[in-house]
Amino acid sequence: MDNQETITKLSEALNTLIAAYEDLQLENMSLKSDIDQLNDEKSELETKITDLSDKKSSLENNIDNLNVNNEKQNTNIHSMLGKINSLLSDDLEVSNTLVKTEKNHEETITSVETEEITKNIFDTTDESEEEKKNDTNVALNNNNNYSNKNNSNNQNEDGKLDLNRMASLLNGFK
Repeated sequence: MDNQETITKLSEALNTLIAAYEDLQLENMSLKSDIDQLNDEKSELETKITDLSDKKSSLENNIDNLNVNNEKQNTNIHSMLGKINSLLSDDLEVSNTLVKTEKNHEETITSVETEEITKNIFDTTDESEEEKKNDTNVALNNNNNYSNKNNSNNQNEDGKLDLNRMASLLNGFK
C-alpha cells in the first residue's frame, strides 16, 4: 500500500465520519426541538392542573356553603313547623276544654232547670194541668234554644284558625 491508497482510504473514512456526524447533529437538533415542545406542553398541563385545582377548591367551598345553608333552612323549617304544630295543638286543647266546659255548663243548667220545673209542677196546686204543661214546654224550649246557640258558637270557634296570628308568627321567621 502506498501513500496514495492510504490517503484515499483515510479520506473516504473521514467523509463517512463527517456525514455520520452531520446526521447525528440533525437528529440531535430534532430531539432538542422535541424536548422543547414537550417541556412547553408540560408547562401548559401544569398550568391547567393548577387552574383545575383552584376551581375544585372553589367548588368544594361552594358545596360546603350550600350544605350549611341547607342545614340552616331545614332547622328553620323544622322550628317553624314545630311552633305551628304546638300552636295548633294548644288551640285544639283550648277548644276541647271550652267544649267540655260548655257541655258541663249545659248539663248543669239542664239539671237545674229540670229541678226547678219539677218543683214548680209539684208546688203549684192552683194551676191547671194545661198551664203546667205549657210551663214545662216553655222551659224545655228555652233550654234547647240555649243549647243550640252554644253549640253553634262552639262550632264556629272550633272551625276557625286565627289567620292574623299565624301570619304574624310566620313574619317573625323572616
